[in-house]
Amino acid sequence: MTWVRDSDDTARREDLRAAGKDAALLWFVAMRECALADGDGLMSPLMVEDAAHLYRINARKAVPVLVEGGLW
Repeated sequence: MTWVRDSDDTARREDLRAAGKDAALLWFVAMRECALADGDGLMSPLMVEDAAHLYRINARKAVPVLVEGGLW
């Protein structure tokens, strides 16, 4: 299993807070899903959709926010 680099203050990151609740949650969930899949940090569109579906996040709205914010 791979690991995800995270820290105690990740939830306080300005870029995540600026992204909004859904995008930030997708960022957290997708990182963990990628680690569970033994990923190399790259996620297929299907993996992103699956991660979004877990928490009823609209990936079509959240992903562009993450890309534009430099998080993805």
